[in-house]
Amino acid sequence: MDEIYVFSSEKAIEYYNKMYDPNNAYSCYELGGYFYRQGEYEKAIEYYNRAIELNPNNSYFWNELGNLYKKRNRYEKAIEYYNRAIELNPNNPYFWNELGNLYKKQYKHE
Repeated sequence: MDEIYVFSSEKAIEYYNKMYDPNNAYSCYELGGYFYRQGEYEKAIEYYNRAIELNPNNSYFWNELGNLYKKRNRYEKAIEYYNRAIELNPNNPYFWNELGNLYKKQYKHE
């Protein structure tokens, strides 16, 4: 089973690299998502930041960085990114939910 996963992972990065366009925000976002799922968080941050640089008004890009920082227990940074996502798209209940859950989680750790 591990061999299938490795093969699939290798194939996935091959396809992501083929479709990657450093001047396309969605391409950067997708590659960031791949690295996030692989646990390669620094690479994910790099690609998510590039996506934001290219399209700073996409609330989902900001939210995804919030998710990544939350996963790494960097709560203050996650809050910063969630708040920016909410500023851009205040009617998205998912963003509010993520921020609320983070505050709840942070409260439990204090």
